[in-house]
Amino acid sequence: MRNFLTLSLFLCLLSSCSNTLISDLNKLEKDVEHSKKLLAKLEQKGFNTSIIDLKRHLNVAKKIPYEKQYDKYFKNEFETIHNRLKRLLRFENYLKSERISDKIDFDLIQIKSLRHDIKNKLIEQPQAIIEVENEKNAILPYLSDFNNNVNNIILLLETHDSLDAHMQLLWDNW
Repeated sequence: MRNFLTLSLFLCLLSSCSNTLISDLNKLEKDVEHSKKLLAKLEQKGFNTSIIDLKRHLNVAKKIPYEKQYDKYFKNEFETIHNRLKRLLRFENYLKSERISDKIDFDLIQIKSLRHDIKNKLIEQPQAIIEVENEKNAILPYLSDFNNNVNNIILLLETHDSLDAHMQLLWDNW
């Protein structure tokens, strides 16, 4: 009877550890899915359109002859356009060089495969714990950085329409 209770307790602990790993993977998958939605939200907010608009405004600003009376506008407006464009281009390079979209898709596949292996007991429990921790250590740092960057860019994009209209009005009345 005592051996039966010990065995039952051991199996219960083993299964609860497995459930913890599965819930860790579920949370990690949710985090990755959230980042994927943020990436899609960038395009909905007009990320690429904003870059095109700012490049156009920068080209217009470069063609306008400098006059001392417009010095204040020239410096402020030109700096605003230049800084925003620089920020958006830097982020665009980050997305391409880090291949964020590919990383996100790959990580989702990894998480699903690891969950499958744990559920079907294809990996021993100690190894499963290590694998889940490795996945978390590989994914969470870049996701955190990515999410912060995307949220900052989205805030920038939310004011783009008013900036675009302002700049167009300025160029039309120059």
